[in-house]
Amino acid sequence: MNTILNNDNPVKIEKDLFHHPAITLLLPLDKTMLAEHLKELTQKLEKELTEQYDQKARPVIEKLRNNLSKINFNSGKKSVVVFVSPVYDKTIYLDIPLEEKIMMDEHFEIRDLVNSLYPADKYLLLVQSAENFKIFLGDLYHLMKIKVNIPDNIAAYKNDLAEKIEYFTDTVDRKEVMLDKFIHHIDKELENLLNKYRNLPVFIIGPERMNGHFKKYTHNEKSILEYIHGNYDDAKPHQLLNLLQPYLKDLKIIENSNLATKIEHAQNANKFSFGIEEVWRNVMAGKGKLLLVERNFSWPHNTIDTSGNLNRDIDGINDEFVKDAVDILIEKVLETGGEVKFVDTDLLSNFQHIGLALYY
Repeated sequence: MNTILNNDNPVKIEKDLFHHPAITLLLPLDKTMLAEHLKELTQKLEKELTEQYDQKARPVIEKLRNNLSKINFNSGKKSVVVFVSPVYDKTIYLDIPLEEKIMMDEHFEIRDLVNSLYPADKYLLLVQSAENFKIFLGDLYHLMKIKVNIPDNIAAYKNDLAEKIEYFTDTVDRKEVMLDKFIHHIDKELENLLNKYRNLPVFIIGPERMNGHFKKYTHNEKSILEYIHGNYDDAKPHQLLNLLQPYLKDLKIIENSNLATKIEHAQNANKFSFGIEEVWRNVMAGKGKLLLVERNFSWPHNTIDTSGNLNRDIDGINDEFVKDAVDILIEKVLETGGEVKFVDTDLLSNFQHIGLALYY
């Protein structure tokens, strides 16, 4: 099995320290993650580990059983990350919903998880017409069609709505009611996806009349960056990307502007700290709301000596295997329900590469 998380700017840890096998599990803590499913998953992984590594898998299997058996389904958290290897094991509870993923023989990188949870330059694209719709997850160079959980054609809703519109004698009235109901279903599905993908910005492409109706009824107006008029129902992904190019260049500007505003508000409220030492103290006190880290910034964990606070093991984290204090900060902020963003150098040029907005 291969990792499917993006790996933009990881802090590398010597691979030979972790050995093989290594397992990383991302698990949702909702109604889909039942104890019986967890048992089946454990048995499946044990079988695969034994077949691939024979006796060498025994220590990892024991750690896997131990960590999975102790998962707290009543923690109030939305997901859990479990990592086990011959020399290291860790369980992290998150306030962020995750889909189930299994990664084998990939050492755990907390920065990979951040890149997956808070992707840079990502957006949702809704392409709609009066007859059907489709939704894509996009970046600057790619569009990936998302499988939706509702019918994508208005014809599927005609039987459900027939009784409600039978009193209309005017064909135009019937079409308007059908269209409005169709838009309601699309908007609800978009809302579900925004919750899943952490409120990414949204572009909407469609005929002007359809876009007008959608704008009138949507409950997701705060996430919508632009309505683009035109009939592109049959357009290929590369054609849609070309259409979006004038708008995509503004994504980074908008993101940086929003983050700069958050920094300013936190500073004005005396709820912003910066520099590795101040950020460390506040994060360890559970005050981290939004951690901002320059891409590629790291801090050797075993060389920090600030009142002894940064030079000791944290929750079983051993200096031999974790070299970067920033990774520990990221983990702690996520565990306490905060957010983490990797940012460009210029945004933190006056803040020693790392900043933290505190809970008010």
